Amino acid sequence: MRSFYTIGKLSWRQTFGYNQYGNFSDLLSFDEKGNQQAHLHISTNKNGVITERSGWGRNDRLDWQQTFDPETQVEHFTKFDEFGKAKLTCWCFKEI
Repeated sequence: MRSFYTIGKLSWRQTFGYNQYGNFSDLLSFDEKGNQQAHLHISTNKNGVITERSGWGRNDRLDWQQTFDPETQVEHFTKFDEFGKAKLTCWCFKEI
C-alpha cells in the first residue's frame, strides 16, 4: 500500500495486487475517506505478456478496456461513455 499525505493529512492511498506468476495485476486508488476513485486491472499470460488492461473510475464504472492477442498480434481498445456504451473502438494489427 502507498499513502500520500498533504500537511500531515491523508490525501489518497493506493493498494497493489499481483497474479499467480508474480506480475503486477491490480491498482486500486482511494480518496482520503476511503472511497474508491479508480481501479486498474492487468491480465498477463505466464510469460508476462499483457493480454488485457481495464480501467474503472468512480462508482466502479468501466472507462476503458484494451486487449492483446499474442498469437495474432491484434490489439483492441474500447473507451466507454458514462452509460457503459462503447464510445470509441479501434483495432491495431501488426504484420508478422
